[in-house]
Order: sequence, then C-alpha cells, then structure tokens
Amino acid sequence: MADIYDEEYVNRKLAEVIHCKTCGQLMTPELQQWSWQHLGNGNRKWRRVSPHCKPCLSAKSLKRYKIAGVSEKQKLKRLEAQKKAQAERYKIKQKKETERLQQKKAKNLENIHKRRQRVLDRIKRQRNESMYCKTCNALTPIELQQWSWQSKCGEKMFQRISPHCKPCLDKKRLEKNQEFKKQNEEAILRKKAEAAAKRQEQRRKQTEERIERQKKESFICKTCGELTPPELHQWHKKRYSNGEERWTRSAHCKPCLSQKSLQNQTKDPQKYKQIKKRLREYKRILQQTNPEKFKNDKRKTKVRRVARQLKQSDGSVTQKECYRILNSRNDCLYCGEILDKENRSLDHLDPLSKGGLHSTANLVVCCRTCNIKKRDTTFDSWVKKLPASRSKLAKSVYNKQIGNSKQLQLFTGSFG
Repeated sequence: MADIYDEEYVNRKLAEVIHCKTCGQLMTPELQQWSWQHLGNGNRKWRRVSPHCKPCLSAKSLKRYKIAGVSEKQKLKRLEAQKKAQAERYKIKQKKETERLQQKKAKNLENIHKRRQRVLDRIKRQRNESMYCKTCNALTPIELQQWSWQSKCGEKMFQRISPHCKPCLDKKRLEKNQEFKKQNEEAILRKKAEAAAKRQEQRRKQTEERIERQKKESFICKTCGELTPPELHQWHKKRYSNGEERWTRSAHCKPCLSQKSLQNQTKDPQKYKQIKKRLREYKRILQQTNPEKFKNDKRKTKVRRVARQLKQSDGSVTQKECYRILNSRNDCLYCGEILDKENRSLDHLDPLSKGGLHSTANLVVCCRTCNIKKRDTTFDSWVKKLPASRSKLAKSVYNKQIGNSKQLQLFTGSFG
C-alpha cells in the first residue's frame, strides 16, 4: 500500500472559491475537511472529502449523537471500536493482496520456464536440420543459415533468426543500401562533407595545442644528445598526401642542422649547384607562366624575412645607422668595386637564415652582385671564394665587428 499526495490536485482545490453548503460562508483552506481516502487498488490518496466546513460538520455530528441519546464516553468508545475494526480489515486485505501477488509471480515463473524449455527444444531441432530458403527455395544447410544471439525468457540464446539463407540476405541488404544511397545521395554527401570538415577542424585544434605545448618544452637532440631549449627548435612545414600542410618540429637542434647542411655542401658541392640551378630555372619559368603566383611567393619571402629580422633584432639597427653603414665605404668589401648610389647594399656577415643577428655589428656594405651571389652562404664558406687580398680584409672586418670567440646567437620561437 502507498500514500499518494498529488500536489497539483491539492493546489488546484485550495485555489478554488467555494462556499459551505450548510452555512453559506466562504470556505478558507483552514475550514475545509481533508482526509486520506482509500482507492480500489489498496492505495490511499489525500483528498477533500466534504462540501461543508469543519464547524458545520462538528455541529451535525453533535446533533446526531444528541438525538440518539449517546454520551461523550460512548461516542469515544464507538470511534475506537470502528478504528480497530477498520485496521483489522485493512490487515486482512493487505495479506490477501500479498498472497495473490506471490501466486501470480510463481505462475509467471512457471510459464517462463515452460516457454524457455520450448525455445531450447526448437533450437536443438533446428540445429540438426536443413531448411528451404523462402527467397530462392533452395535447401539451405546450417552453414548458410542466419543465426544470432537473441534475448529470450530473460537470457541470451543463439538461434535462427531468418527463414532466408545468407546469400539471399546479403543480396537484399546490398540492393536496399544501393536504393537508399540513390534516394539520399545529396544528404549522404553533405554529411560526409560535414564530418570531414569537423575532423579537419579537430586536427587543426590538436595541431595548435601540440605546437603550443612543444614551443614551451625542451627535448633531447638526436645528434648531439643535449637538452635543447625552445629557442633552438627547428620548425618547418610538412606537406601530407591529402594536400594539408602542418608545422612540425625537427628532432635535431638548429646548430646540429646547420652543421649537417655545411657538411653536405662541402661533401658534394656539385649536387647543391645543380639544385640551385634547378630552383633558378623553376623561378624563371614560374615568372613567365604564372606571374601572379611568382609575385605572391616573392611577397611571402619578403614578409618572412622582415619577420625574421624583427625576431632576431637586438634593437641597434635604425634608419640613421643604416645610412651611416652605407656611407662608411666607397668600395665593395668582397670584390673591391667602386660603389655608387644605385649599386650599394647592406649584407649580413652571418646570414639570418643561419642564426645571425639583425644588428649593426653584423652589417657591412657591399655591391649588389656580391650580395646576390653570397645569398645565405656562411661567412667562412664565402671567404674561401674571394681573392686573397679581399679575403684578408673581409676577415679583419669580421673579427673587428663580431669577434672570433662570440657564439652564434639564435632567435626564439620562429617558424621560418
């Protein structure tokens, strides 16, 4: 048995404006008669049980007892007896209800056991016999029948689930799938595109998180085996087969990579000459066939160079200092050619791409021809190509401005 208190019903009844049927006065919630009312299923519900107010009900009760000539003591005794009888009746009713529920439960368990036994017998019989497929009408052995685990009688059983053979089912499934694809081709393509865009966005976020994490942490270089701080990390773009480009960090530090590059260049200089020749040829063809792309690439290179200068600058290079360095010599430091206004240019002794600083100590004046030839060649490699007199002069300027003992200072956090 359960007591049901319907809050919605109670609030609705309390909000109603009602008048007592006896005295006609307005019945406030305090004057209304509420009680637990027994329902047919053994439960009780809290309800308003009378259209009369409490004072009128009390007066009626006293009047009825006075007419019958019953005293107060007799009235109390009768009420107690009624309550006891009601409680006994309720106990008997509850006992009968529990017995009925137990019998019903036992009967259900017995039916489940019988049904389970029938299913087991049917499965045993089906395992030892072949069947005729309803689609192709061929005799189907057990190897070509469709069996699966199904929940029966409260447990999983391995049983035959289809009157058709496996080849016919596969054929029907394939036809249904093809028909569904034809009907919903646009929706399928749209969902695939959305899923691909979602995966791409997720990969992009993961890549950004990985890059941010790797920019702050150190790693052990695979070449020198030393702990490499973030400012010595080498980043580059890697192109994948699907056309995507992602930033990846090299497993070697910048000094080791620079050293390897120099060793490779000295080991096989002809190979690098051919590579540079091919690159120049490619740029020439690109300029003729696709001038817009050539301009964009040139602009990107310029932007990268400016960004590198800003990141590798020590703050000493100003416009005034640049004019001073440009007017400090009348001849080229490398070839000795007399310089005019159009042929003057500034060159970094240690190239920015090899870790050189953008500072006044690293800048010298030279002709445009030598500047283009030198490109990103290191100072030691470039000096070997110069005549003896110019080589000696260039080394003296280098030692004076930079010094032999000064370490190569590298910029931090660059992707270029």
